[in-house]
Amino acid sequence: MPVGTIRVPSNQPLGLLAAALLEAEAPDSFLAQNAAIRAAFDSRLAANPAFAQAPKARLDWLMERLPDRSPFHLIYPIRRET
Repeated sequence: MPVGTIRVPSNQPLGLLAAALLEAEAPDSFLAQNAAIRAAFDSRLAANPAFAQAPKARLDWLMERLPDRSPFHLIYPIRRET
């Protein structure tokens, strides 16, 4: 896995739910809940191959557009395994 990758094990309570919510292409993901943002995201992916291959750029793009960001929106609430 690339440096900075966060692993969410599925063998924990609600692990599969976390994976489904965080997977951008899952039908029940956080992204799927907002059709306008989803359509713009899909369009950007199709039009910009560099964007499609850049996980940080995709996350930044999404974070700029999500409503109701808390003061902790840049802090990912998952601890890394060592």
